[in-house]
Amino acid sequence: MKQTIFENKQRADELIQEAIRIWRESDHPDQLEGIEQDPVFSLLMTALAYQSNELENELEQMKSDVLNEFARMLTPYEVGHAIPATAVVETALQTGVSEIELTDRHVFTLVDSEASFIPLLRTRVLNMTIRSIIRMDGRRWKVSLKFDTPISDLSGFCFCIKNHNYKDLKLTISGQPLPLVSPWEFSELPLSPCFDIDTILYNQTNTYAASVSCLDLFARQNVRMYCIKSHQGKKYIPADTDSLDIVFEFTGLKEGFLFDKDNLALNTVLLVNAHVHSVDLSSATPMVRVSGFRSQSSGSDNVSQQFLHMVRPSTDQIYGKFPVEVRKVAADRFNQGSLINLLNNLISKYYTDFYAFQTLRDEANDRVMKDLIDILLRMRDAARIDMEQRIPGVYLMLRPQADRQSQPVNLSVSYVTTMGSAVNSQLTVNSTFQAPSGFSNASIRQIANPIPGADEIRDKLEEASMARYYMTTNDRLVTPADIKLFCYTELQTRYGITRSMVKSVTVSHRQQQERWNAGYEILAEIVLKDNTFIRRGFEDKISMAESLMQAMISVRSANIYPINVTIVIEKKKE
Repeated sequence: MKQTIFENKQRADELIQEAIRIWRESDHPDQLEGIEQDPVFSLLMTALAYQSNELENELEQMKSDVLNEFARMLTPYEVGHAIPATAVVETALQTGVSEIELTDRHVFTLVDSEASFIPLLRTRVLNMTIRSIIRMDGRRWKVSLKFDTPISDLSGFCFCIKNHNYKDLKLTISGQPLPLVSPWEFSELPLSPCFDIDTILYNQTNTYAASVSCLDLFARQNVRMYCIKSHQGKKYIPADTDSLDIVFEFTGLKEGFLFDKDNLALNTVLLVNAHVHSVDLSSATPMVRVSGFRSQSSGSDNVSQQFLHMVRPSTDQIYGKFPVEVRKVAADRFNQGSLINLLNNLISKYYTDFYAFQTLRDEANDRVMKDLIDILLRMRDAARIDMEQRIPGVYLMLRPQADRQSQPVNLSVSYVTTMGSAVNSQLTVNSTFQAPSGFSNASIRQIANPIPGADEIRDKLEEASMARYYMTTNDRLVTPADIKLFCYTELQTRYGITRSMVKSVTVSHRQQQERWNAGYEILAEIVLKDNTFIRRGFEDKISMAESLMQAMISVRSANIYPINVTIVIEKKKE
């Protein structure tokens, strides 16, 4: 405060000197001789200096607040949100259970804790064992599998190679290569409904977006986990069988590579520390707090769960003209941080705008203000005890209807939360999980070090730094997952082609051979389903859309490799 008082006095002296300089150029300067010594004039200039400095401070603060609020509105809640912990486990089924298709309803619980984990991928767990692994030559091994019940295909089956001393892997059955999703092709992963492309697209708005971090959770774990794509079983397995021989062919083998039963993990599952909640929004209850103090998703400790994103509603419950929005509200009635800011402003007013208190000298004297400061400090210390109450809440809100005479609305909304870093102390490589019904708990074990979670960013300086970074890198396309998501988003926003109308989007590299140079190009192949909307409204725009998307991807990427976009309409089978 001393610095502020000194600046105000310095400003008052400057105003006095400026006034005297102007008055000395008037017609009767001798009448103003010695006015700088007049205490009334000095008091007037001092009051003017206080008011001038206060106005400048308020203008600067207002500009700063407006810019910060503008940046906060443009920056989605995704920036700085919590990151869930992940773990990779090898699973096995109980005797008599032939297979289980994993969904978010299969919840794995960390033993001796309340932390719940759900699968990241939508995969099949088969009741199977390894009978033998026989080396055929320098880079091929024959793996013999035994199944509890006969199977017709391997679609959705996942496995993991623990030894990383190789470059690539190919699987064949009777000479036919199986379609695989490699670990580095995470844009092709069969994500569960809580984390898939539909949910990510559904959450794309100006003030909130679920990021492709859902796709990057797999990459963070950094394991050689493979998924077998959906395929026609008859091509590989002509008749149902309870035994199968698969040839594993490795390329780019390095020193130290070893492949045996200990290095092949079957039925691997990537678990994410997340929990799916449901809440009802209606005309009577249009807003529900889903994260923070006293929220709908709070655990027994009342502060554990942190919001991740909404789950896209099912087809039979598309909200249509009743959109649900996500807002992070910092102006809570019960936000202690806002209360402390108001009290701070009151105290600063006593020093920066002292003359506003002149008529209240009996009630607002130094002793009273000192007591008020002491009270503020005690309130501040009390607020620090429970930091969670000062955190802005995350709310799901039902947008008001334009037609006030419409029928009452009642929607069931699902969303995902995580415990963030709260689970880190309990999650180690030796931790065990309690599996859902049908799994053998004794056979479930981790095969890699778990990746710890992180809490959402709450520090104001860190939030501002991340907001600036986000606003300058928001549309950068770096990974195949970025390009794939961009294609889905562009088709939906520019041409009205929804996710359900797209059969597949594949991003790959292919060798480019030309006369003067040879290299690689990035190929984005989009296959659309054949329907009336696409035939009538988009078929004649395909060439234009290819050129436009190709140019947009080029300017948003590093532009090291040429970009080639192809869009085709799937032909109906006759």
